[in-house]
Amino acid sequence: MASNMRIGGLASGMDIDQIVKDLMKVERMPLDKLKQKKQILEWQRDDYRSMNALLQDLDNYIFNNLTLQSSMLKKKVTSSNDSVVSATASASAANVATNIEVQQIATSAIWLSDENTRVDKNNFNVEKDYILTFNVTNGDGSSKQATITIKQGTTLDGVISQLNNDPNLGISAFYDEQTGRISIMKKDTGEKASIVLEDQDTADFFAQKLGFIGAVAGAELTGKTDGKDAVFTINGLPTSRSSNTFTINGVTYTLKSTGSATITTSTDTDAMFNVIKGFVDKYNEVISKINAELKEERYRNYPPLTDEQKEAMTEKQIELWEEKARSGMLRGDSILSSGLSKMRMDLYTS
Repeated sequence: MASNMRIGGLASGMDIDQIVKDLMKVERMPLDKLKQKKQILEWQRDDYRSMNALLQDLDNYIFNNLTLQSSMLKKKVTSSNDSVVSATASASAANVATNIEVQQIATSAIWLSDENTRVDKNNFNVEKDYILTFNVTNGDGSSKQATITIKQGTTLDGVISQLNNDPNLGISAFYDEQTGRISIMKKDTGEKASIVLEDQDTADFFAQKLGFIGAVAGAELTGKTDGKDAVFTINGLPTSRSSNTFTINGVTYTLKSTGSATITTSTDTDAMFNVIKGFVDKYNEVISKINAELKEERYRNYPPLTDEQKEAMTEKQIELWEEKARSGMLRGDSILSSGLSKMRMDLYTS
């Protein structure tokens, strides 16, 4: 009976299997050496990338903190009464003291549905599609058109959501279940704010569905409380703004309540010191890491492991071996060394 069983070297006394393995190992040596060279090049590439990222971080820090005027010439702003006025300043702002007296805070326009007409959320019904069109004027006097399509069967919550999410309408609306009324408030402030219902369908929807009794096409939505402009006196000059936040000569003021306050702007020397200190620390870190890379010990007796060698080792042994094998990939590297010298020269001569 034929058999596939083979006993190596039974007749000759030689271990045929081992001889074949050794011959194959010799044949694989050129390929293993190529793989080892490839691995060394990949480790060098990774170390170059690490150094490049380090230098890029330094370059970004210089650009963001030393090149830009806004970073080097930061301003510190203090208010004698922060509950009345707070402020921030750009780098171009002058170092001055400004007195502000606030007579009136800017407010938003508000529209309330009729107090005698309760909107029933549970029985709310949109029996057909409506196309609502508005002529919207913001508190600063700028205007735009808004169009919203309300589909048949839309719930009251759905209608409120659509009104709130339209960027051209610019409102914040909500339904109060306790009173059955709807409140609409402009998101911006100012006395010029208005919402005009452009056509009959829009007027009918607001009157019949949302409780704004008396809504008329081509007219302002009913139930309005006018918005107000901020009124204040700055260094003796009476003036007004549609918003409580505004900028004058590089200083951005935020009015919070009526009263008076003195705003003082000065150069933030602490911030300037921290920027320079941060650069010095960053630069020293880069120099230290590059020098460490250039001087890192190279263990040439620890080449990259072949697949066969890894199979004969534990994970810990592989880790310790590759730690030595990866060491010193850029030791004495001419590209890194010349780059470091040029960076130092540029810094000292700039």
